[in-house]
Amino acid sequence: MRQATAEFNKTESSKWKIGLRSLSGFSEVLLLVACSCALTFAQTKPKPVTVADPETKACAEETCAAYCQQQTVPKTSVGQCVSECKKSCALPKPPPQPPPVTVTVTPKYKIMAIAYAPPGCTTGPAGTPVQCGTSNGSSFVDYGSSSSNGTKTTTASSFQLGLTITYSASFLGALNGGGSYGFQNTTSNSSSVDVTKSTTNDWKVLGNGDGIDHGQDQFFLLLNPQVTVQKNGSQIKWGFSDPGSPYTVYASELQNPSTMRPSTAQVFKEVGLTTDDYQSILNADPFGGTVVTASNIVPLPRGGVASTGFSGSASGSNAAPGSNLDQNRFWYTGLSFPYQPGLSGPGAQACNSDICNCDSYAGSMSNDKAGDTINGDQGETTVDLQGGASLPLSQTLKIDAKMVWTDSSTTDNSTDKKETATATVTCPSTKYQGPFGIQAWWDSRYGSFVLILYDPGAVPMIQKGRVTNASGQPVRGQLVTMIYKGKTHSTYTANDGSYGFPSWSGAPAFTGTAEIDTGSLKQTVNLGNAEPIELKMK
Repeated sequence: MRQATAEFNKTESSKWKIGLRSLSGFSEVLLLVACSCALTFAQTKPKPVTVADPETKACAEETCAAYCQQQTVPKTSVGQCVSECKKSCALPKPPPQPPPVTVTVTPKYKIMAIAYAPPGCTTGPAGTPVQCGTSNGSSFVDYGSSSSNGTKTTTASSFQLGLTITYSASFLGALNGGGSYGFQNTTSNSSSVDVTKSTTNDWKVLGNGDGIDHGQDQFFLLLNPQVTVQKNGSQIKWGFSDPGSPYTVYASELQNPSTMRPSTAQVFKEVGLTTDDYQSILNADPFGGTVVTASNIVPLPRGGVASTGFSGSASGSNAAPGSNLDQNRFWYTGLSFPYQPGLSGPGAQACNSDICNCDSYAGSMSNDKAGDTINGDQGETTVDLQGGASLPLSQTLKIDAKMVWTDSSTTDNSTDKKETATATVTCPSTKYQGPFGIQAWWDSRYGSFVLILYDPGAVPMIQKGRVTNASGQPVRGQLVTMIYKGKTHSTYTANDGSYGFPSWSGAPAFTGTAEIDTGSLKQTVNLGNAEPIELKMK
């Protein structure tokens, strides 16, 4: 035993050879069993991998330590061997992704904007006095260089969940079509685009007849715009590749296609618009009504409750103006004015040269907000794709072969940027029975003004009064403003010199004091006082 111990302490190169010869048979068996168990334990972690190179195999099987302890491994040290072994089976690079697939689709149409008709005046038969403030009874709202009608558009709702939708302007440098096309695009964020009227384009929407005929509302459409869609894995890029053709259609033409202008009917036939498309377009207008078919009634006549946008009957109703409007989309601008027939009778108040002596409103409207709350708004229109959708686009759409346009407020359509339009609203004919007041509201989704009729005798007034001259005679058509908590409300005096600042649907509580201005007069009033005040001008 001493001899075995002495031989065991000799040089490292010979110790294993000498020691094994000197062990007893029993000790030799124990050593062999222990080595065998250690190797077996090290090799049971992963499943064997079939690899030709032993080093790569050891790396894949996570047995580099056992592999490097073998005498035949030509390494300078076990540590270096293990390090190099672990690197020999680095994970292979992932296979290359397929290249992006780009397709172009053509939706039938895109709603760009809606312009709402103002109230006008019903003219009499030929040869009789006009009884209106203008020779033809027409009113108009003019959207000029200070207005940017349009909407913010995205197609995100067209595609399956789990995809990242991005708008790309690279497919079309400018959505303007050249010439008098009238639209322009500006990227608003990564997934949507603002498409608005060019400042050089001038749109004028007319109103004829007593009350408001929303059959004269106008829809501004893009017909057959081309959209490029690029799919790259879970990424979707989209953008306009062709602006399509701008086209204007009246609500009445969609409500009753038999009244459609022949040229419009021919264009819509070529595009392939159907009755369902007409109804989808009308649905974007809260006063759009229903398409006439054999199984339903005719659209409401001019001056009807829904047609005028007046909530409740013309007399005796105390419904707040705008209560039939979506408060997230529409807001009251703080502008109101009378809508009264001209005075009739002998002398100076009689009609002169066939134009009745009445007060028309002629001025500007802006998208000021009389309230404080601004909520988000969006609406969707589902449109068929011309020719359907090819692979792989059809596999990513929520609805087969259809584009879902989602429209919402642009930055220009919010109060962040002042938008204005000019308006001339003539007085109604002497046969008009009311309502006798108008409020100006703002459609933030499409950037346009909608005029709402209300009954001054039934709607609660925030503050009211009467304006007279130095002789105590009523002053008609006089501008009166109320400044309350930094917001300006504007109205005009009626035939008898009276005025009132009407409340509205969604109005805040008005308490405390406000400043009333008219001409050179300024007066602080208590809003809790229901009694009208008298303002005497010098």
